[in-house]
Amino acid sequence: MISIINDVCLFLIEYYHEFVYLFCKKQLMSRRNLDKIRNNIAWNRLLFHYIKEPHNIYENRYEILYVEKNNLYSGYIQQLRTKEFLNLKSFQYLVALLYYIEIQDFIMPKVINFIVYLGQFFLFILGSIHTLIKWPINK
Repeated sequence: MISIINDVCLFLIEYYHEFVYLFCKKQLMSRRNLDKIRNNIAWNRLLFHYIKEPHNIYENRYEILYVEKNNLYSGYIQQLRTKEFLNLKSFQYLVALLYYIEIQDFIMPKVINFIVYLGQFFLFILGSIHTLIKWPINK
């Protein structure tokens, strides 16, 4: 639903300037702000199409949006999406496989171990400095 609204807004900004001038606030009527809105919508669509949707297909889930107590929330429904996974375009397929499988299974444990090592090294340096400061200076 939100993507449909974004597409409608993008269409109106691109082709029906009169509509935008009638219904937008005066702060949004500058060409620069309209270009910023258009670029944000295009960027979100690109991220959804090439990053978020392949990830959701790989994880076998659908993202849903729901309203509760006047707030918009996001959640997921689990469902098998094997056919969609096999029908992904080559770039989306690569993103799903390389990014999510390789990063989660291969790279992330090494990054976490490196961060733990840096933390231990930092604590060692702080401890060494602390013990050096405690030593009395002999004159």
